[in-house]
Amino acid sequence: FISSVAIITIIELPQLIIKVQIKWVLLTFHCIYSILALQTLSRSSLRTVRILMTHSQALLPNYLYTHKNHTILLNISSIIFGVLFISALAQIAIPVPFSPVPITGQTFGVLLLALTWGKSRAAMSTFIYFSLGTAGLPIFAASSSGLLIGPTFGYLIGMFFASVVVGHLADHGYTCSFKKALLAVLIGNVVIYFFGLLGLSFFIENSKVLALGLIPFIPGGIAKAILAAGIATKAATYFSPAK
Repeated sequence: FISSVAIITIIELPQLIIKVQIKWVLLTFHCIYSILALQTLSRSSLRTVRILMTHSQALLPNYLYTHKNHTILLNISSIIFGVLFISALAQIAIPVPFSPVPITGQTFGVLLLALTWGKSRAAMSTFIYFSLGTAGLPIFAASSSGLLIGPTFGYLIGMFFASVVVGHLADHGYTCSFKKALLAVLIGNVVIYFFGLLGLSFFIENSKVLALGLIPFIPGGIAKAILAAGIATKAATYFSPAK
């Protein structure tokens, strides 16, 4: 009996030590990330408005630029609204029985925000959203929070970079027509799924990555892309300076 216990201990102890070490590494990374995020936000508070005042052809910055309405309160309020908008849509989460990745409203929220808010505001809103969720606020999909190192982590990273790419295209007039807006959103989807599938490949077999992380979401992704492009172009037309 003693020899059996000793053998089991010898086998299990290294695995237990590795698990504990990984847990502490993730926890340490979580704390460092949260502190750096808060420091970055506090140090960049004075530079934020200066960046937001740059001219853009996206809906909100173009409207503010045209109407000479660049108050600090309004610019910061737009970012707060962006964070709340993404947080609200993230609560729309539909589990997919055969996949570790759920269907969520996050992608639609991030892409629509990028089309209408432009690169600076959309990227800031998305970054603050991730920072607050990582710090512990239950604003991720299905009211989750914390540093979510798992099958969906890559998709979250992809959403940030998609907000930058799609926002950049919106700044350069890609919401002036439905076709251009749709192209911008589809490019954003490619960015999201590139990082998403890359992250997912660390948690499932490579042969199943496309079947579980991409193919089931193509119809919904196309529908959300069409809806986001339609809303953005209609809003851009309605709030255009000619109006």
